[in-house]
Amino acid sequence: ECAELGYIGLLKRGLDNHQYHRLFEIELFARAGEAGHAHVVQWLLARAARLSPGPSTEFALMHHHLGDAGALHLANALRTDTALTTLNLLSNDIGARGDGNLADALAVNRTLWNLTIVCNDIGDRGAKHFADVLSVNSTLTLLRLGSTSIGDRGAAHLAGALKVNATLTDLHLQSNGISPEGYRHISDALRSNATVSKLDLRGNSVDDETCTLMLKVWRHG
Repeated sequence: ECAELGYIGLLKRGLDNHQYHRLFEIELFARAGEAGHAHVVQWLLARAARLSPGPSTEFALMHHHLGDAGALHLANALRTDTALTTLNLLSNDIGARGDGNLADALAVNRTLWNLTIVCNDIGDRGAKHFADVLSVNSTLTLLRLGSTSIGDRGAAHLAGALKVNATLTDLHLQSNGISPEGYRHISDALRSNATVSKLDLRGNSVDDETCTLMLKVWRHG
């Protein structure tokens, strides 16, 4: 998934949930550089706002080396945006600092429900940022954090959030260096969480005993 072709696109979901109409596709971020990121973000989100109301508005920014500086500009825009529902930031060199700014924005954003941060090195600090926001955000339902180096500590942070969050339904944590210790934190959280219906932990280390425990909790709570 990290080898996907990078592009910027603003997509609008049509009445058919399985088809998308591409309104435009551009390569601005690759050429704009850090100084131009803020202007590009503002223009794209303004365009999204003009297309609202609609069933869904998507913003795909993959493989564009946003870094923490670009993530900050995007976070500032998200604080007041009321059109964007889906944001894909796969492989953008975003670290814990940029991730923290995005998480802070989600604490006040009330429209974004689908977020992908896959293949960004946010670490356990970044996972803590998202855990904090999941404790107060009631909009986000799908969160993809695969290949973000969160480890067992990050899994523990997210598990704590799952004990109080009642909105998230899909959580993707593939290939994150999570061991049986992290699995146990997550399984404990699932005992009190009634909303998560899809949990992807592929590519992490688990033994037979922990796997059996997870399946038992998943089936019976």
